[in-house]
Amino acid sequence: MLGWAPVVCSPLSRARLLAQHLAADHVQAVAVDPRWMELHFGAWEGRRWDDIPRAESDPWAADTHHRAPPGGETQNALIARVQAALAALHAPASQPGQAVLVVAHAGPLRVALGAAQGWVASADPQQAPVSLDFGGLTWLDPLPGGGWALRALNA
Repeated sequence: MLGWAPVVCSPLSRARLLAQHLAADHVQAVAVDPRWMELHFGAWEGRRWDDIPRAESDPWAADTHHRAPPGGETQNALIARVQAALAALHAPASQPGQAVLVVAHAGPLRVALGAAQGWVASADPQQAPVSLDFGGLTWLDPLPGGGWALRALNA
C-alpha cells in the first residue's frame, strides 16, 4: 500500500485550502512551500489584462523569460524556483512506499511536467505541447539518481 509523505502546497489560499482538505483525509501534515506559487505578476497581480496598458504588457510578452512585470518575476525565476522545489522533493519521494502530493498552480506544474518530459524548461502555455486540466492530477515518479518520469496526466 502506498503511504503519503506530508502534502506540499503553495501558500496561496486556492492551493493551501485544497491541500489541507486532502491532507485531513489521509491524516497528514501540510508543508507550505512558496516555491510552488504561480508566477508573481507584481503590480499587475489581480488586474484584468484589459486594464494593463499595452505599452507595459507588450514588451514583457515579447520575452517573458527575461523580462518581469513591474515588481514581479521572470519565467526564468519561476523555472529556477520550481526546479529547486522538485529537487527537494526527490529524496522523500524516492523512499519505497512513499508518495508526495503537491497542490500547486498551472505555471509551476508545467515546469515540473517539462522536467519529467525533457522539454525545454518553460512555464509558457503556448510552448507546452500538452494542456493541464483544471483540477487534474499529474503524477510524476522519481527516477533513481534524479529526475522524474510521467505516470499520468490529467487523471
